[in-house]
Amino acid sequence: MDDVERRTGTPRAVGASCRLVACIAFAVFLSSILPTVAAITVQPGVIFQPSQSWGNLSFASTQTFNTIVVDPTGVTFDGVRFGIQKFPNALPRVEITIGTWRPTQTTVNATSVRFSATSPTTSIVYFNFTYLLANREYFLQVDGVEQARKFTSASGQVSFPWSAWSTHDFNVFLGPRSGGPVNQCPAEPAIPGNPPLTTFVGSSVTFVGTSMDPDRDPLTWTWMWGDGLSSTLSTPPGTDQTTASHTWSTTGDYNVSLSVTDSICVVTSELFAVHVIPRPLRIGFIEGTVRDAATFAPLSGATIGVVPGGYGQATDVQGRYNVSVAAGSYTVNASATFYAPVSRLSIVVSENQTTVVDFILASESGNLTASFDFTIDGATVHFTDRSTSDGALPITQHLWAFGDGTTGTGATPDHTYAISGLWSTYTVTLMACDPVPDHCAGVSKDLTLVNWPVLLAAIGLIAGLALVGVAVLFWYRRRRDEEEPVETPADEPEL
Repeated sequence: MDDVERRTGTPRAVGASCRLVACIAFAVFLSSILPTVAAITVQPGVIFQPSQSWGNLSFASTQTFNTIVVDPTGVTFDGVRFGIQKFPNALPRVEITIGTWRPTQTTVNATSVRFSATSPTTSIVYFNFTYLLANREYFLQVDGVEQARKFTSASGQVSFPWSAWSTHDFNVFLGPRSGGPVNQCPAEPAIPGNPPLTTFVGSSVTFVGTSMDPDRDPLTWTWMWGDGLSSTLSTPPGTDQTTASHTWSTTGDYNVSLSVTDSICVVTSELFAVHVIPRPLRIGFIEGTVRDAATFAPLSGATIGVVPGGYGQATDVQGRYNVSVAAGSYTVNASATFYAPVSRLSIVVSENQTTVVDFILASESGNLTASFDFTIDGATVHFTDRSTSDGALPITQHLWAFGDGTTGTGATPDHTYAISGLWSTYTVTLMACDPVPDHCAGVSKDLTLVNWPVLLAAIGLIAGLALVGVAVLFWYRRRRDEEEPVETPADEPEL
């Protein structure tokens, strides 16, 4: 018996067993009082419809997840995102049914995601996945034929476009190689508005920040408020703006900055000056909502400016704003990227009262008309965009579907086709877009390409066979003529 056993009177093995039983009992007790995370069961026929994707997403069989998050252009299941973007942004939607969902499986040449999809023949659809295995090769098969091999980014992001539409089977496999594309950093973030902005101690001010990541990676945004405090939030892939609010507790001049990172690069905005002054004795409020004139949808991130005084802020995700001002008369200005600004004059604000000023902003984007020409040089076709807009914004993006399952960009692309047979007909689609997100117009044209080498070879073969046939016929007739006996006239009888 050792010292512990002599002091306690209990054999050491028994004490260890008691401690084990106590631990198990304590664990059971904790499990009974702690909340559990309920699993989410998704039945076949349940449709996820991201608001800006123009797609319907469902599963072919029952699935169970711990978390599901729907954003404007995709759905995240247990941390892995399936993104969808269809052009043109119009009905009917692309219909997607997932048959296999094992996005983080690690077996080479095994299926990670398999789905069937149906879309109109003139559409272009981008399927993108985020939080797959990072810096790994994935390849896409369509109807059993390999179409593309790509590497994921550091955030496990990869995108596959498709344009040759009817109903197809898409199979995404994990490839054998590791690597990845060269990371492209996000653009320097901007804080719209007209600094210096004036606010009061204790008044909340909403800001909007914008940035764009060329790789469409998820971004993390960090606001530095200049008073030692900061706010950090994350956005899903493809998001190019965010809003945040802050309240200063003491007077002074502060410099606000915004940093954005894609987990590799960190880029920071220019400083935005804020002047915080004591709260006046006579204070009132201006509030309202900013909406799109065409759709009446709320505009998040619109800038509100109030003069004199330099007050203002940005609208929140519901398009709303609320600005604290000293009682008096003001001009209220509303502006937003790609929209014509609007001003309201002589807005009177009374003490402890709220004056409502709503805005309807008209987009500077006009009606787009997509059009293109092409010239044919053998199997290579030279395309030229002829699209027009009657608005103030230029056409800045061109998405081409060449009709053979491949896509391209630019205003004047060249494309070489692999013509099968004597000739082939392809339906080419162009989506022309202005800077407004997802504002595009489309047009399709059929072009027929002749496989001249094959055709000429076929013509030559036919001509050769015809000549051979003529020669054989001539030889046969001549041979027959030679073999026929020549009849000589019989001798005439003598008189």
